[in-house]
Amino acid sequence: MTTSITIGPHQLGAALRKEGEKMPKIIAQSALAAANRLKTYMVRLTDRMGITDTGIYKNSFVVHGSMSGTGRQATVINEAPHAGIVEMGARPHHVGKEGREALKLWCMRKLGLREKEAEEASWAIAHKIAEVGIQGRYVFRNSLDVAIKFYKEELVRRLKNQ
Repeated sequence: MTTSITIGPHQLGAALRKEGEKMPKIIAQSALAAANRLKTYMVRLTDRMGITDTGIYKNSFVVHGSMSGTGRQATVINEAPHAGIVEMGARPHHVGKEGREALKLWCMRKLGLREKEAEEASWAIAHKIAEVGIQGRYVFRNSLDVAIKFYKEELVRRLKNQ
């Protein structure tokens, strides 16, 4: 049994327009689904990279989506106060008393050091930051190829299922 659809030349424009009207919604749904997949990927990447301490950074990934007007997009951001430093690093800078205290607590939590050892380590880390800064971890930059892959997969899936 063969099934066929016949569209005359005078019907082609209307048929194409009708199909075209579905595309903005499909594109927006694909972008939002891909962004949610990317968020999950980036949380796992954060763990694999060992960036996690108290969980503030990895728990601050958020997806924002918009389907209003011409703004059909989805965005993954990290709302942690230190997200920019995690991503891009920091130039050499002085670390004050409060910063050294935070480093000491980090050494105790992350490295399992006792208070005295952690205080000594915090001074060494602060000195290193003053000399060379903080290396960026590039979580977002290193996830761009994955974001594109997820978007393509979601778009193809939706186009096949329409």
